[in-house]
Amino acid sequence: MQRHKQLGITAVAAAMSLTIAGAAQAQDTFGGYIGGSVGQTDASDNNLDSATGYRIFGGYMFSPNYGVEVGYIDAGDFDGKGAFAAASVEATGAYVAAVGSMPLNDRFSLFGKAGFFHYEFDVNMNGNTVQSDDGTELLLGVGIDYSLTPSVSVGAEYNTVSDVDETDVDAIWLNVRVDMDGQ
Repeated sequence: MQRHKQLGITAVAAAMSLTIAGAAQAQDTFGGYIGGSVGQTDASDNNLDSATGYRIFGGYMFSPNYGVEVGYIDAGDFDGKGAFAAASVEATGAYVAAVGSMPLNDRFSLFGKAGFFHYEFDVNMNGNTVQSDDGTELLLGVGIDYSLTPSVSVGAEYNTVSDVDETDVDAIWLNVRVDMDGQ
């Protein structure tokens, strides 16, 4: 999991720095957008299985290269394994992130995100909540988008949130995004 975290941080840093170099070749797209995702989430706690989660988000690109995004994540229910088979963990939360984007050509663009994720989780044992907690941690992400039309794109994204109650949570999302301005 530590290697995934380092890879994610390196990829986000590279994507953010490449946006500066790619500004000259940027498309004239900016404005608001909304979207949704479905994906697999994974907790670094070996006593928990992976889960299927979803996400809704919206944002605004102030230029073709820089913007801000907010969203809600339901990371799914992580079921316990082995001696923890009667346990499950439900994790949800909201985030805000700065977005850096670098168009590669007319259809593909790379992006990176850095922001904060405010989470809440419940640990359930035999159907009863035995622990609840919340907090705010750093969220990092990197991904690629493919424009199907001038206003609709699909893509893939990797996010990581470290130290959610001493557990790292990683997610791989498949995204659909609709640009409100359609430029």
